[in-house]
Amino acid sequence: MKYEGNYNITHHSLELFPNGTYKFTNLPDWILSPFGDSKKSIINNEGKWDVRCDQNGCIVSFDGFKDQLYGDLCIKNNKSAILINIGDPDSCIGLVYVKVE
Repeated sequence: MKYEGNYNITHHSLELFPNGTYKFTNLPDWILSPFGDSKKSIINNEGKWDVRCDQNGCIVSFDGFKDQLYGDLCIKNNKSAILINIGDPDSCIGLVYVKVE
């Protein structure tokens, strides 16, 4: 975030609650741009989340944005993470939220 988007965010988080709601804190605004453009501002957002799985894996969706936001759910060695692409997936820029206890 610091080098690609020129953000100076010291703490950001994603909280998923059992009632199907979420809370993003200090989410970089480039997540909302189809091209990953940074305006160097941050967003706090809340809404509903959902998980859908098929033979290719699981996708976590977040409502409450202009366009729905999606992330890939990955689980390895009993550790969970959500990977959210920023802009063009070929740019290999994204955010990873890792579950902490």
